[in-house]
Amino acid sequence: MKNLILVLISCFAFAQEPQKPDTSKLSEEIKTAIIKIEGEKEKAEIIDKKLSKAEKENEQLKNHRSSLYAKFKRFVHEYFGSGNNDPITSKKSSAVKEENRIEPVEEIDVYDGQDTIRGGWLYRFFHKDDFIIRRYKIENNEKIYLD
Repeated sequence: MKNLILVLISCFAFAQEPQKPDTSKLSEEIKTAIIKIEGEKEKAEIIDKKLSKAEKENEQLKNHRSSLYAKFKRFVHEYFGSGNNDPITSKKSSAVKEENRIEPVEEIDVYDGQDTIRGGWLYRFFHKDDFIIRRYKIENNEKIYLD
């Protein structure tokens, strides 16, 4: 038993340790990585400052736009009236039944049809398959083009 213990101790005493990685090469790689990270960090800080500056400028422009809009609204109200009498912008327009209308009917020119006409050679050169659409109205059995 003593011999066995002596053999085991001698094996462990002369056994080689596992090789460790070369720390000098590893430290150079770590140093270059740290330098790259610091450079990227500085770039990120610069971009962050530019972004915050742009956001501040955007807020200033929004405030300026809203003040210009208020000035324009005040100008229109002052020189052209309140705008409530305008039927286009009026939001409280009441409905009118057709049988209650007493205004004369306005005539509307309605065209009878439309022709697709090929343009001249220069037009066809630049617009290969396009056609010109010309609206016409028939009066006295003749086409009168409205365009």
